[in-house]
Formats: sequence, structure tokens, C-alpha cells
Amino acid sequence: MFSTNPELKVGEWVKGKTENDELIKGYIVSIDQFNGIVKITVVESDHIKLIGKYVVLLKKNVTLLPVVHIWTEGFVRDLIDVALLTNDSEWFKELVQKLPSSIKDTTNDRTNSFLTKNRLNSYK
Repeated sequence: MFSTNPELKVGEWVKGKTENDELIKGYIVSIDQFNGIVKITVVESDHIKLIGKYVVLLKKNVTLLPVVHIWTEGFVRDLIDVALLTNDSEWFKELVQKLPSSIKDTTNDRTNSFLTKNRLNSYK
């Protein structure tokens, strides 16, 4: 009988050990509930040759990695780019609100002043 791990879902980040005692971190590609196994794409391991490959582990040997939210200015700006590329205006508005107000204000000032100056940096 295998240990059920009902919180595991496809796409979630996990860590575990292979039967050769190799540590791996990666994300779940598929889950076989009947046999109690998960297929994982390895993104980090102490066995370098496993990186980028698939491994199959028993669900009982896999644990979820904690979710970490890193809301740095650069991260938020990257997400804003994704929101613009996907034309998701609601997400865009939500992300802009996460930027510090001083950054939002200076961005608008720079844009307006840039448009009103010519290449010699004098006003038209």
C-alpha cells in the first residue's frame, strides 16, 4: 500500500529523493494515482546529469516546496510585461498597484519630459 499525497497536483514544485539517493527539485508533469507515482521534470539535483530529464518517484518520496512570493520591483515589472503581452488589462492594473508610488510618479514624469524635449535636451 502506498502513502497517498492528495495535495500533489500537476505543475507544482516538489523535492524528493530517487531510489539511488539523489536529491532532486522540479515540477510535476504527471501523476499516476493508481500506482502512486509522479513524473517530475528535474531542474536542480546533486546529480548533474538528471537536470532537464524526467524522473519517476513514489508519491510518498515527494514533498511540496513552499511557495515563495518575491515581489521585487524587477519581478513586478517582468510580470507587467507578461500582462501586456497577453492583453490582460485587469492583471496589468493589479500589478501596477504593487509598484511603489514613487516609482509610478517618476516614470510618468520621465515619459512626459522626454516627449517634450528634443535631441539637444531643450524644450520645443
